[in-house]
Amino acid sequence: SGGSYLRAMKFAGDTSWMQDNLQQFMTMTRLSFELHKKHELQKTQDMFKWVADMNQKGREYQKNFLNYALRLFREATLQSYHTDEMTKMSQPEKEFMDRFHKVINHANILKIAGEFEKAVYAVERNGNGNLIFMDLCFLLNRELRRGHKAMTQK
Repeated sequence: SGGSYLRAMKFAGDTSWMQDNLQQFMTMTRLSFELHKKHELQKTQDMFKWVADMNQKGREYQKNFLNYALRLFREATLQSYHTDEMTKMSQPEKEFMDRFHKVINHANILKIAGEFEKAVYAVERNGNGNLIFMDLCFLLNRELRRGHKAMTQK
């Protein structure tokens, strides 16, 4: 809820939004990361479908998802630097982050966070959802690859 009492009260009784956002986040990051593999055409088509589905959802849903994704990137960064005591995640989020946090590090987090913040701004200004989310997917592909490369060079 980001410190907002009203949002906390709204979300206290309903956790389905968090499960949905986590599922969307996992889908987006997996599709973006896997674009380089052999079956690139199928992964690209899956990504186009995901982007079209996100575009069909309302602006508030899109903004909430992007803010949720920013929070998860923050948590991944904290986990990458072994500051687990500072993370605030549910059990399903922790399970995903145990694998995902390895590709989020100093090499890519600033670029990712900046682009997601720009995407929130663009959605607020009625930007084209197809373009916004497709751009984010391609950016994630590039930056997650960079994070993976930095991780393997340690």
